[in-house]
Amino acid sequence: MAIRSLSEIWVDANFKETQLRDLRIGQATDLYVDMYGDRQVFKGRIAGFTMGTGSTLALLPPQNATGNFVKIVQRLPVRIELEGYDPDKSPLFIGTSVIPYVYLNRAPTGPDAGKFLQSNVQPSSATASAARPSGVDK
Repeated sequence: MAIRSLSEIWVDANFKETQLRDLRIGQATDLYVDMYGDRQVFKGRIAGFTMGTGSTLALLPPQNATGNFVKIVQRLPVRIELEGYDPDKSPLFIGTSVIPYVYLNRAPTGPDAGKFLQSNVQPSSATASAARPSGVDK
């Protein structure tokens, strides 16, 4: 049994890693839940994201027995907090399918608004030269 608050509701939307570049904390979202169709739109805002994919957080990572490498675009959960949610009007159920729309051109709002979900950290020149073996040119 799990006990949850009805006032702190969120959706974990699994975005492709290639879609995270423009996402920021506080961006407005519209959520369309399949069970309600287009007649019900839930409003929300991006609150954060998980620091890894489901496969990296698994107890036993998947193995490829053949040794071949196939690049697969990973999906990372982005937490979207619902705003103005009324469970008596339109209840949400765990496991339902949701289509999120993020408004990239609207100004982010709320706590930590505008912070990057994915930061582009460039190595310093000292770190880059230490990582490169001597005698190897750029």
